[in-house]
Amino acid sequence: MEIFMKILFVFIGLIIYTRYRNCDPVSTKIVDRSDQIFPFFVMEVTGHIPGLAGLFLTGLGSAALSTMSTNLNVISGIVYEDFIEPWMPNNAAKDANGTKIMKLLVVIAGFISIGLVFVVDGLGTVFQISISLRSVIDGPMVGIFFLGLMVPWVKARGALIGTFVSFVFMLWYVGSSEYYKLKFKTFSDTLPISVEQCPYPLNNTVIHSSPSPSEIEENSIPLIYQISFLYYTAIGFIVMCVVAISASFILKETDIDNVNPEHFTPFVKRYISRKKVYREVPSNEEHRVEMNLKETVQLEPKVRKMSATER
Repeated sequence: MEIFMKILFVFIGLIIYTRYRNCDPVSTKIVDRSDQIFPFFVMEVTGHIPGLAGLFLTGLGSAALSTMSTNLNVISGIVYEDFIEPWMPNNAAKDANGTKIMKLLVVIAGFISIGLVFVVDGLGTVFQISISLRSVIDGPMVGIFFLGLMVPWVKARGALIGTFVSFVFMLWYVGSSEYYKLKFKTFSDTLPISVEQCPYPLNNTVIHSSPSPSEIEENSIPLIYQISFLYYTAIGFIVMCVVAISASFILKETDIDNVNPEHFTPFVKRYISRKKVYREVPSNEEHRVEMNLKETVQLEPKVRKMSATER
């Protein structure tokens, strides 16, 4: 279902770009931000149908509020369970007091979220901000799943070190990148757009791409911070894998004898199984010793019978 929704969003984005590529609403100042193009598109296309535009806006607001309420409840529950509940006295009023504390935490988290709106307003589009912030967690998380399925010689300590280093690195990298973008007012380039086919006169006739102050100040932003935010998750993933594998080799935790092959993909499972079978095959010397022991064990009863007969 999620894949279908992603494909639907891409399809809608292509439709909107096709409609406004020769008359960009942002360039003509009809809307202030690119985040407003989709609601503007819905109002322009379905505004003449009674009730449809209102239904769309109602659904959009309901989806935002439901997501927000869920996130606030999760935050309050995590903070209470991990940081407050261990210090509370275990008495009859514990549950009632816990409910009051979690409600208070929801209110505090809500005010913090409202305050962050003013900070986020200057950081670019909502899409860019969400991708950038999620990459701090998504990169190490994808790395953990990849190593757990494909790399059998990475153990718990190596994975923990890789996750920590990747998280700290991405936190620093994303924060620094957003700082420079906010400082120099630079944002990611868009597809070619213009205003040459707008039905009303404008001062600027053609705009091929969004203006970027970095073109004026070429060396203002370090090259490392000019990477697109769409690659942040891949950067975190690479850092996680490289550090985790390196740490496992440094700590000498690369033995796969005690690894369960059922926990890995079929390709890695076959590799582990073949390696274990190869290790379990005895050498020629061990085989000779084993055969001698078997012959000795088989001869002992015969020797005893012969001794008893002679007596």
